[in-house]
Amino acid sequence: MSTPELEALIEEAIAHVNVGDMEQGRVLLERVLEQDPKNDRAWVWLSGCVEDPRQRRICLQQALNANPNNQAALEGLQVLEGDLVPASEVPPSLLESRLSAIGMGDEVEAPESTPPAPDSDVTSPAAPELTELAEQPTTDEPVEKPRRGRIILLVAVLLLLCLIVCALVGTQVVPVLLETVPSNLL
Repeated sequence: MSTPELEALIEEAIAHVNVGDMEQGRVLLERVLEQDPKNDRAWVWLSGCVEDPRQRRICLQQALNANPNNQAALEGLQVLEGDLVPASEVPPSLLESRLSAIGMGDEVEAPESTPPAPDSDVTSPAAPELTELAEQPTTDEPVEKPRRGRIILLVAVLLLLCLIVCALVGTQVVPVLLETVPSNLL
């Protein structure tokens, strides 16, 4: 397949993904990757078509192996690892919208897999790697909540301690102050 044909296939896959037909999008992207295993754009879009966080990580790492400067792949890995949280004031990018739509930021972090060396020749198509990985058992570990929960708890504890200190100071200091004020001023 020529490059224009591959680009047309990627565009068709993206159209399917945008209307929610992830299965057809995945099939088309895998066809692209069979012909061009170093197509970073196809790898990034394929990461949005798979549900398993380990498969997403593999797709994004393959995109970075093909193009270490692929910003969408870098951001995708950051979201997957919980390091990137979109700011509420900034409208989300297309990647952030896609990742949010498929719930990518909420999964348990999978163990890091070792990406192939950048100089290694990728001769096998993408589908077998993903299929083999899908057959591995998944863990039912609880989803870890963001650090915001811990911060809120810490603030609540600090406020409670402040209230206790203020109450103690009030019960100890106010009577002493009242004793030192002349009675004719009260």
